[in-house]
Amino acid sequence: MKLYFDLKPVPPSRASTGGYAHLQLRPFRIENNERRWFAATSGEAETGFELCDLVISCQIDARETETASYGWACEYKNVYSIDAARAARMHKTLTKLRRKLDSFQETEGYPASFGAYVNRVMRAFGAAELVEIAEDDGQRHFSLREVPWLVDRRVGLLKEACKRLAA
Repeated sequence: MKLYFDLKPVPPSRASTGGYAHLQLRPFRIENNERRWFAATSGEAETGFELCDLVISCQIDARETETASYGWACEYKNVYSIDAARAARMHKTLTKLRRKLDSFQETEGYPASFGAYVNRVMRAFGAAELVEIAEDDGQRHFSLREVPWLVDRRVGLLKEACKRLAA
């Protein structure tokens, strides 16, 4: 089974995000040519990781900072329910991820951008590609080598949208 990550920009709005933008990536798999999200009971058996509700994310605003984004994280969000077994699987997943990210940092240094961070998280999980879903429901696939460029480009576009909203 190949693991993919879906790229979803959350544009800024004064009403819903307070002028902040977010970029989120969620893991999925493809079955019968259709995107399938992981259920709380399926992810670890298929991939060795608990992937349901896992999100890679960052926050973006109009301020000028050293990096275009901040608050880089790979965490569980909007979790509906957790029992002891799932909590243990989630902890195991985050522990494995932390070890792999620490190893990457030792050999490659600190990630230069959110795109580089996403690339490392995807490599840690053994992901095959990043998939961007177009407004017409078409899909664009990007290799791990292309991930930093694509993600950083989306961050830049969201940064510009934040600046326009703040003006």
